[in-house]
Amino acid sequence: MRKLLVSYLVGLLLALALLVPTIQSARAEWVMLPENTHQLYETYALYFDEQTQAVNYGNARLWIALGATLPIYGNPDIPSHPEFYFHASANAALHYNDNYRIFTETIDARAGFGFEFMLNESMRLNFGLTHNSGHAVDGLDANDIDLTGGPRDLFQPTLGQEYVYARFIYDLDNTFRFGGTFKPFIRSVPQLQTLAFDEFIEYFPFGAIDNPHHGNPFVALGFDEWGPNNLVLTTHVQLGLYYGNHFSKTFHQTMRAVIGYYTGADPRLKYFEFRDARQSFAYLGFMFSI
Repeated sequence: MRKLLVSYLVGLLLALALLVPTIQSARAEWVMLPENTHQLYETYALYFDEQTQAVNYGNARLWIALGATLPIYGNPDIPSHPEFYFHASANAALHYNDNYRIFTETIDARAGFGFEFMLNESMRLNFGLTHNSGHAVDGLDANDIDLTGGPRDLFQPTLGQEYVYARFIYDLDNTFRFGGTFKPFIRSVPQLQTLAFDEFIEYFPFGAIDNPHHGNPFVALGFDEWGPNNLVLTTHVQLGLYYGNHFSKTFHQTMRAVIGYYTGADPRLKYFEFRDARQSFAYLGFMFSI
């Protein structure tokens, strides 16, 4: 019952949020495949956020993700720039041996759609639905597998969830970006806590730099709270140089050369949801918004 009530509440808030820009732009022209403005709604402070990345996080382990956002339908001619979009990413955990042969442990998929619009030049809202699914593959360590079907068996076929989300973003003088996301789960197998949250803050000491050939330093800090048995706090901090303009209304492909530290829920979905596994690691890598 609680999940149902939460789902109805979030659905009502989403409908109200959709109604405001729709009324405002009733006489304006909506177009298919408008210019992408999703960079105004993303954050560098979360380890997962619709991005492409290649990361080495020690002990012969790698994390590779391919992700992107596609605008579907929107109106670029009014101040709120309302836009429907689709997002998807595939995230793979890998390790390699002394001969640099690579083994894939897990592949996790994240996909969904949303709606976003600007309240003013600094504040924006983002609503949507996301589906996650986790998959174990044959690169798992043999010690991690229990083919008898016990609780340690990562090859159980079912893992998936859907959640709705509402994100608030605020930019301050092209120097700070901060915000948070409310993420109630509407279905999860295995069972998860109904509510989840994240919060983030980014700092760009030199503000936005429009020259894509000049690196711009930044630091980002993010928190994520979700889990199967209780809300597990995940903390993520990232420092680096980014190339592109994270604050521009005009889409820019961006690249980041980063170092970071992650501690909390195991980023491999099956390990966290089946075993409540945790990880802490530092990493080096490259991340892209495409």
